[in-house]
Amino acid sequence: MGGGGGTYIDHHPHNPPLSPGPAPPTICFGRILLGEVTPLLAAMKRSAPRWSSHQQGTGQDSLVDGLREVREVVGLLRDGDTLDPNTFLHPFLAVIRSEDTTGPVTKTALAAVNRMLVYGLVWEGQDGASSAVEAIAGAVTHARFVGTDQGADEVVLWEILTVLRTLMLGGAGRLLTNEAVCEILNSAFRICFEPRLSELLRTCTEDALTHMVQLLFSRLPLFADHAHQSHTRRLKMRAAGQTRGKRGSDTPTPPPPPPPPPTHTHTDTDNNNTQLDDDEDKPINSPVEINYPQEAPKESTDTPLTPDDPPPQQQHTENTQSDATHTHHHEATVGTETDGSKCSRVTHEQQQQQPQQQQQQEETRKDVLTVEDLTSETFTNSQGVKFEGDGGGVDVEGVAGGGGGGVLVPHGAACVREVLRFLVSLTAPTNEQNTPAMTLTALNLLTAGLEIGAAEVGRRAGLLALVADPLCHHLLGLLRGEGRVGLAVFGAATRLTVLLVESLRHRLKFQVEALLARLAHVATEEGPGAREGHRELALEALAQLWGGAGLAGQVYLNYDCDLYCSDVFEDITRTLANTTFPSGPDPAALTALAALMAVVNDIRDRNQPNPAPYPLPAPVTQTNTLCQRCPLAPVLVARAGVGEGVRTGRAEAWAIKQRKKTLLSGTEQFNNKPDKGLKTLQEAGAAGRTPEDVATFLRHNPRICKRALGDYLSRKKNVEILAAFVCTFHFTGQRVDESLRVFLESFRLPGEAPLISAVIEHFAAHWHHSNGQPFVKEDAAFTLAYAIIMLNVDQHSPAARRQNIPMTLGQFTNNLRGVNGGSDFDPLMLEAVYNAIKKDEIVMPAEHAGRVREDYQWRLLLRRAATSEARFLLPATPNDLDRDLFLVCWGPTVAALSCVLDRGGEAEAGRAVAGFGGCGAVAARLGLVEVLDNLVATLCKFTGLDAVDPPEQLASAFAASRRAQLAAGAAVGLAAGHGDGLRDAWANVVQLLLQLFRCRLLPQSLVTSPDPLASGGQVCLLPQPPAPPRPEAGLLSSLYSYISMSDGGAGRGVEEGAGLGAGQGVRRGNPTGASTRRIHIPTGRLTGRVTQGHDRGRGGTSRGGAGRTGAGRGPHRTTKASYWSYRCA
Repeated sequence: MGGGGGTYIDHHPHNPPLSPGPAPPTICFGRILLGEVTPLLAAMKRSAPRWSSHQQGTGQDSLVDGLREVREVVGLLRDGDTLDPNTFLHPFLAVIRSEDTTGPVTKTALAAVNRMLVYGLVWEGQDGASSAVEAIAGAVTHARFVGTDQGADEVVLWEILTVLRTLMLGGAGRLLTNEAVCEILNSAFRICFEPRLSELLRTCTEDALTHMVQLLFSRLPLFADHAHQSHTRRLKMRAAGQTRGKRGSDTPTPPPPPPPPPTHTHTDTDNNNTQLDDDEDKPINSPVEINYPQEAPKESTDTPLTPDDPPPQQQHTENTQSDATHTHHHEATVGTETDGSKCSRVTHEQQQQQPQQQQQQEETRKDVLTVEDLTSETFTNSQGVKFEGDGGGVDVEGVAGGGGGGVLVPHGAACVREVLRFLVSLTAPTNEQNTPAMTLTALNLLTAGLEIGAAEVGRRAGLLALVADPLCHHLLGLLRGEGRVGLAVFGAATRLTVLLVESLRHRLKFQVEALLARLAHVATEEGPGAREGHRELALEALAQLWGGAGLAGQVYLNYDCDLYCSDVFEDITRTLANTTFPSGPDPAALTALAALMAVVNDIRDRNQPNPAPYPLPAPVTQTNTLCQRCPLAPVLVARAGVGEGVRTGRAEAWAIKQRKKTLLSGTEQFNNKPDKGLKTLQEAGAAGRTPEDVATFLRHNPRICKRALGDYLSRKKNVEILAAFVCTFHFTGQRVDESLRVFLESFRLPGEAPLISAVIEHFAAHWHHSNGQPFVKEDAAFTLAYAIIMLNVDQHSPAARRQNIPMTLGQFTNNLRGVNGGSDFDPLMLEAVYNAIKKDEIVMPAEHAGRVREDYQWRLLLRRAATSEARFLLPATPNDLDRDLFLVCWGPTVAALSCVLDRGGEAEAGRAVAGFGGCGAVAARLGLVEVLDNLVATLCKFTGLDAVDPPEQLASAFAASRRAQLAAGAAVGLAAGHGDGLRDAWANVVQLLLQLFRCRLLPQSLVTSPDPLASGGQVCLLPQPPAPPRPEAGLLSSLYSYISMSDGGAGRGVEEGAGLGAGQGVRRGNPTGASTRRIHIPTGRLTGRVTQGHDRGRGGTSRGGAGRTGAGRGPHRTTKASYWSYRCA
């Protein structure tokens, strides 16, 4: 390692080995360090006179002495020498931590540290690098400087953010401990969530947070999962405070000498840096508590001044510091003198006024964030968002041995879990402390992290538990519009929902069901509360999901073919089809149509004779920015696939589907007539016949009416079923009121007292036995349970409250004296029961609306998710369920295509006709004759040629309608391409061709036939118009004939022009190759229909002699038409 002009190669891993190629760049670290020391010393001299050279001697200021020592040490370096990073970093970090430096000085020191990191002066394999990066993180996140104005302070904050970003994303960032990473992110969150900062700074902070979160999730595969260790303490993201080392010590981790950093803890004059509790058994609360005040803060008469206003109190304000992890607004309490010195001089008169001014400042502090607030361990921003530091010690997983001499272990899965937990907490829609901006930022950061780490999150139980609950629960609330959900937040929530469905649907089966059902509900929501923007975003999300290869089949298999799940695929398909029925052109309709056609096209692509294989994923090139930071090179794939699940064949899925239909009909019958419905289910094999089987069926069937179930269980003849039903509950370890609450949620108690007693008697016996018989007698449990029901009525029934005063705790206790076998119950237990019932009523959630019902349904979902029902199924083969999927979706899809074709413009009509072609190809491939016939018949109706109007009018209308031309071309194309699969629709095709024949709109190749006797060897099949009668001779007759011929010629010109345009339209919609292909037509399908259609085209056969002789050329026309029809075959 060289001196000021030398180079260092031996100890730096970034230098590649020497090769004959281009020489690598050379970095002279000595010159870089000397270049950073000199500007910092100059900035310090300019900022305060006490640091000037003529007033500062050696040994009088530790900051200046430290910088000078670095300059001397660097000057003594020679080739091959090494320098511990703590040696040259410590003086710069001391300046950053100092409370006496101004903003420009702190900014200069921060910029110097940032350049050291950028140039690689601290790298991963370097001696002392671990303590160096910890020292940088601790100093920068606790930087202090004298505030001036908001603009200048934001520049310092931006420099702080830059250093933190460089440290995290650089190679040395891998050495940061768990707590250091959380502290860095927490500092960035404070800047991002402070509304009084400029939008530019907050946006840049969010961008830096995005990169940091992405990096953490990209490193997740390299981290060991210690979630199974029960002794591991939960790491916390703290709002302020120092990085913990040894238990009970709040000193920063000192780097090794020389020169040693200060080992003492600086104590502010306002005692903002408090001693942390080191009680290891103390429970750890949330690291960042965000609470709004109970009452709105009082309006202060002291208004903060703008930078342009003269500060009236500038001469008597005290020197203040600013914690870099916080932000502050420029106000009169912060000021500097014109000479740049840190100045606050208090006159004698101002000292007398100081108590009054302190009182005013305390009032102002409620509305205006002061610098003293920023240096405190507890920080509240202008929105009332409170950030609290740790109240107790934390044994960080990243520090082994603690203290300054301990071994620093790099961060791992613990910090990722804590970051995920913190971000999820910010998405709670019912928490009023979470502002929309905070929720939006958290959703964006979660999306950024899961886009790169969703697969690894799914493999770790601790992280997956946070995603399953509460993240999915929060997303469900955001999609319902709970809280202050604007369009931006709703859009971010739908994007994250789509990501979870695509990436983690095999691990979140029931959560995905709830999210998809909610998206479908928003997409079809109408009425006063409906929001068009939310509806469009929900439709777009469904369209994205339905476009995924294989996702529709997995949804159908896991939900539509599940006994107790809703028919998600059918419901969403119906939702998308209903969206395409607007009164006019609607972008939402086209989005829904695209989603429906995505399923059809996916089926078509899988059923090609030789389907093209999907392209293999290609690794990301090293020029990608994200790849340069990721330890493992990502792989690019078009859509996320799921390969984990239980393979299930179509026969098994079909059997479950049929059983589900029986179960639905039987359950509906049970809700009306329980005995008859249960008998029907038993005969169909959907329910067992033993009391245990019946009880299990009644307990786990969510579609059973709770009132009907209560009436059935309370009947005397069903005592055995009631006893078995009670035994399906697990009450071990639960208090009696808790068990009773769970028990009464499953059915509605009957109204008669004897029936209630019978039900509660069985409950009390099972609870008493499950908990080891805690009372003297079983009757005591029955009496207590019944008393709890009466207490619930007394406390919450409006009728009871009108007649009597609610029961007090003393009255409730007195009523139960001597019930427990002559003794009393535990008074603490009775008090807990009383308070629980008084606070939270025992209700039937299924009969309520709003949050009570939704929370109950979510609890049921989590219970099902913990059972074997949550296993995810996969089709046995990719196209195993294609027939079932198409049978479900073809009807709504054809209805949607017909609506778009009927009401859309030319572009929409072309898209709809292409959709008909795709559906026809799938139907023909799967052998669905009825579907193919329906498609062709529908297209023939859109041609408009089934009317009985004269040929001239039909030709004109056909020529003017692009939609009719496209429909005719599509119908003939389906007949030509898939004619072997057509049956009844051949009549529609022949009728269409006959009408085209009558209108003279067919191609020339179809209206001529070879005839050796005719001139030219061909004869035209079209009937020739009769020759006009020969005119009489004479001048007047000639003149009349001339005028008549002139008018007739004009009419024929118009008629010929219309026919020519229509013919061109047919040729555009129907290629010649499709119309001349020979097809086998079953003649039995056409018997009696060709003649009938042809006669209907002639206008019918008139009765009597006039009808037989009126046309004169009838037999000739029939012969030619029949010949032409079979020639097309």
